[in-house]
Amino acid sequence: MARKLILLVVLSTLLSSFYLFAITIFVPGNSDFVMYFNINNIGDQELTAILQEAGITPIISVYGKFSLGSALSLSIFDELEDFSPKVLIGSPIGIVLPGKIGDKSLEFLINYMFDANIQIPKLTVNQPSIVTIDNKKLYIIRSKDNIYLCFNKDISMFTKDMLNAKISSISLLTKDDVIAYFKRPWPKWDVKLEG
Repeated sequence: MARKLILLVVLSTLLSSFYLFAITIFVPGNSDFVMYFNINNIGDQELTAILQEAGITPIISVYGKFSLGSALSLSIFDELEDFSPKVLIGSPIGIVLPGKIGDKSLEFLINYMFDANIQIPKLTVNQPSIVTIDNKKLYIIRSKDNIYLCFNKDISMFTKDMLNAKISSISLLTKDDVIAYFKRPWPKWDVKLEG
């Protein structure tokens, strides 16, 4: 089920957006896209139960760059049943999990999502920690309010710099509408999709 969640994240980045309730998320100001969705609204009851059990808010935000790092290959979706978020590691995307998530809850969620058995190191606020999954690096950053899962080093550095006020941030407040932002060459947000 987690594999299908990540599939929805990537496809929705390309094609659509989802409805969710109001929440404010900060992403690096140099992001080319950002989107939000509520797990409760996509019908994945298994993942909803996992998040609820772990005490994690069911809002997921995805941000990233189109012009950086490994491009996403649509061939990863050939076999949906075999899809794993592991194939996204190295891609120029990050995921924001809002709220103060405990280390054990985070470890439980990451092990579930990546079908792995890893231990999360003690996370230092606003500094990337590296977790190795199948010899690939996933960067995890704890801010005072959120957890950032960064799928490549560049996105982790942008996120760290944003959290340490070295680059600008974009503060996005979702209201009662569907939201996905894509931007043309900076600094203006180009498109806001609503549904």
